[in-house]
Amino acid sequence: MQFVDPNHGSSLKAWKDIGSPASPSRAQIEEMKATSALPAAQEHAIAETITLQPQGLAVLEIRAQQ
Repeated sequence: MQFVDPNHGSSLKAWKDIGSPASPSRAQIEEMKATSALPAAQEHAIAETITLQPQGLAVLEIRAQQ
C-alpha cells in the first residue's frame, strides 16, 4: 500500500511550495517530480484499518499469501 496526500507524493503541494509558477522552468519541473515521488510501499494485513489523511488516497496491491 502506498499513500498519496498533501504531504506524501503530491505534485500539487510541490508546485505550491515553489510559488505556483504559471510556466515552471525545467529545473522546477524536475524538483516537483523529485519531491512528489510516491513513498515506499508499506505492508498491512487485509483486516487492518486504513486511516487516510484529508484529501488523501491509498494505492493498494492485494496479493494472495503463498
